[in-house]
Amino acid sequence: MEALPSDTPLYTSVISVGELTLGVRTAPEEHRERLAQEILDLLGRFRQILEVTRLVAERYGQIVAQVPPGLHIGQNDYWIAAIAMTHDLVLITNDPDFDRVVGLEKENWLS
Repeated sequence: MEALPSDTPLYTSVISVGELTLGVRTAPEEHRERLAQEILDLLGRFRQILEVTRLVAERYGQIVAQVPPGLHIGQNDYWIAAIAMTHDLVLITNDPDFDRVVGLEKENWLS
């Protein structure tokens, strides 16, 4: 993200915020304060934290229904994909599980 111009619009999801918060809360005690500050700094870069709406919930149902049994991904990943797709956003991820979501536009900035 540091390589992006400062005015590049970035978004995250309320689901991602929850996952980051969980990471801080379950980190060793001696790292929690530093990690919490790093998360606050990171979240300050985002234009908006996108929430789950009725439209997102409908998209979630569509996405989950199209994945064949035995190939499902984590529930949070479905919600993140549904939020990105509802808002016509590109998901930045290095998680190959998102390849199972048909129609999700994604980029891997680590490869």
